[in-house]
Amino acid sequence: MQIMPATAKTLEGRRFNTRRLYEPETNVRMGTKYLSELTERLNGQVPLAIASYNAGYSRVLRWLPQNKALPLDIWIETIPYHETREYVKAVLAYQQVYEMMNEQPKNIFSQVINKKVIRAD
Repeated sequence: MQIMPATAKTLEGRRFNTRRLYEPETNVRMGTKYLSELTERLNGQVPLAIASYNAGYSRVLRWLPQNKALPLDIWIETIPYHETREYVKAVLAYQQVYEMMNEQPKNIFSQVINKKVIRAD
């Protein structure tokens, strides 16, 4: 996972030694904690949390539609950063691959199809 040093210090406190980000256990723990916090802040809207993980929470808030809901799949296609748009699609696709490897897979694209993006604030 990729955690910026400033994000690590926000999650763990100013005295956090950012060299610990190179420890796989610490890195994964912090990355999943951060993604979980983003998901909670964005009312469980996982694709928005994925975009926030990549581009930043405040940017994603600026990208949300004002005064209306927007289909989530359309919103993903309107993400202004090519890297973030492709990152969201890739993470969702890989999540589906991992689900298919489970004995009782679920269709994660149900999070996207027929869902609307709503403001989290």
